[in-house]
Amino acid sequence: MSTSLTSAPPSGLSARLNRMQARIADAHATYAFKVALVTVLSLYAAFLLDLDHTYWALITIPLIVRPDGGSTVWRSTGRLGGTLLGCASGFLLAVLFGQMPETVIIAVAIFIFMVAFFGQMQAGLDVYAYGSAGLVALIIVIDTGPNVDAAFSLALARTTETAIPVIVVFIVMLVVFPRSISGQAADALRTARKATLSLTGRILRGELGPSLGYEPEVLPAISAANTALRALAYERTRRNHLRPRMTAVMNAINRVAIRAETGRFALNHVPDEADDAEIRDARLRLADAIDRLPGDDVGAAEFLAAADEMARVAETVHPRQVLPPAGGDLSDRALRLGAAFYRMRQLALAVEDLMRAEAALVDPSLPYEKMAPMARRYFDPIGALEFAARPTLVFLVLTTVWIATAWPGGQILALIGSAITLIFPSIVPRALRIGGAITMAKGLACGGVFALVLMMLLPNVEGFGALALILGGAVFAIFYVTREPQHLPLAIGSVLAIAVGFQPQNTPSFSPIGLVNTLVTLTLMPVTVVSALTLIFPEDAGWVRRHLRRATDDLLGKAARRELGDNKLLEQFIDVLADLGLSVSPNDPDGVHLRIRARAALIASGEFYHQERLEGGGHLPARLAAYGPRLRSTVLEAAQRRSGPAECVVFGEMRGTLRTVFADSDLDEEARVDALRYTAVGELLAAILSTGQLSRMREAGDAS
Repeated sequence: MSTSLTSAPPSGLSARLNRMQARIADAHATYAFKVALVTVLSLYAAFLLDLDHTYWALITIPLIVRPDGGSTVWRSTGRLGGTLLGCASGFLLAVLFGQMPETVIIAVAIFIFMVAFFGQMQAGLDVYAYGSAGLVALIIVIDTGPNVDAAFSLALARTTETAIPVIVVFIVMLVVFPRSISGQAADALRTARKATLSLTGRILRGELGPSLGYEPEVLPAISAANTALRALAYERTRRNHLRPRMTAVMNAINRVAIRAETGRFALNHVPDEADDAEIRDARLRLADAIDRLPGDDVGAAEFLAAADEMARVAETVHPRQVLPPAGGDLSDRALRLGAAFYRMRQLALAVEDLMRAEAALVDPSLPYEKMAPMARRYFDPIGALEFAARPTLVFLVLTTVWIATAWPGGQILALIGSAITLIFPSIVPRALRIGGAITMAKGLACGGVFALVLMMLLPNVEGFGALALILGGAVFAIFYVTREPQHLPLAIGSVLAIAVGFQPQNTPSFSPIGLVNTLVTLTLMPVTVVSALTLIFPEDAGWVRRHLRRATDDLLGKAARRELGDNKLLEQFIDVLADLGLSVSPNDPDGVHLRIRARAALIASGEFYHQERLEGGGHLPARLAAYGPRLRSTVLEAAQRRSGPAECVVFGEMRGTLRTVFADSDLDEEARVDALRYTAVGELLAAILSTGQLSRMREAGDAS
């Protein structure tokens, strides 16, 4: 796939220059240098405008800079949009309620709640824009206080301070040895493709039981690829035109993964499927064909040849292969073979689509399926309410303590503690939040040392050049060791300590005592974040189980009622499995059951949409199509069972109706094939219900 990211590979001197530029752009030192340059230029612009709180410009930097251009522009755009929203909102709040302390606190708390709540509707870095709005509004309202006449000037100054680094980031990160995220997107696609096809081959060979291979092996790669593709949309490079084709590859990978998971379920739970010799031979033929698929470094012709081979394999498992003569009896084995062939054909066709999408990625002249990257997030209103309650309550508690005690450091803690509690969980994955807060505390200590050294050195030098050299060197050192995402809290804590503790200004005033007091105050910030995460609606194992169960119920119901399209439903199921499913501990049997339940619901929902397509195809006999509503309601009823398998009379009736339909000698082949497919869907739904995987709780002694 690496060859597909350039339309015409350069040669000679141009190729050597491109490789050298790529190596420089990828170097850790280059990234650290660019962040240091952003810091120095942002500070210089703030000094030119004679802004008195330049540390807001510095605090913005670690929250928006990333090594690649796409993620940086995405973060910066979100920060800029959030800044403008926060500016307008903060100004209005300050003017309307600034002279009424209790009222303005309540008004700001409501605003924080609203941005946190509505931010949970967004996916990826879009949620950061809402957090930024809350931060800027907090800055303006708290700094304005009762001095309403100064509200506009303060709003303008604070907005300028936070907007300056965004503008500088756009200039520096996209001009000085720019690094595209396209390579990261290609790597993520390559990883997802490899993991999906490897999992598919093992499933077909019966080497993988009903374990959780899909979630830990494939889902992280799919999520990483979708995030990278969305970030790539923010780049305006010659490679960006390939993003729609890369998205087509990603969507094809999604379909292969779901088809493989459906096959694994049938292999492990449909009676006699694993032991039938003809089904096993067909599975092995398909597995061998997948093994022969080309790698990611070949041309379009090889991919197209592989697609043609998969099409031929798909024809060998067409359900018509097992159809009895017109008017003949349909045996139990023929029904079992037809259902298995139908699932294998769907998988083979999905792999064929993947190969054709890969060919279109290599050769831009080939057509492709135009689809947007997965961006739809599953919205959980209760979860959003709980998420929004944390920063709201933290703000109310901290401002109450600050006002009641008249503590000089209370303003900083109320402002930054509330803002970090709002923003931090929106940009840090759930599993890393507590550890990230502890890492941020280490960063505060590290930044405090840097700030103390700066205070000792700068009185002995003069001019902005000396400040730029010393401060830029400190920032370079911090970001040289914090390039990876898991180290970002360390960078945030370090820059925060330098910005608030050192507070560089046009007229410097160095106070070691003030620095110590500031650091003591800032050390309470990680404590605040950890306390909020662990005490206010803690997202522990019980929380994950409750929300995973509720999300599964909701999405399964929407699928049965056909309220969402197939792709939208898949997006939301993947979000639920990646967010909540991967948060389940392997040592939590109840959580593991709910994780498997969500995957079974995803398979069942996909079968609902197969039913819908067959019902609308015009060939399915009406006697079978009439079972559709009953099948869906039966699945929904089974999903509300407390535990254990469900009795499903309707599936037996449907099987009998199928035999009656096949006895009709006037039924054409297309109608008989669709009838067999439709019943195959019903058979798989019956198998899902018979396992008890859709029940709300696991049976005693059942490890799913």
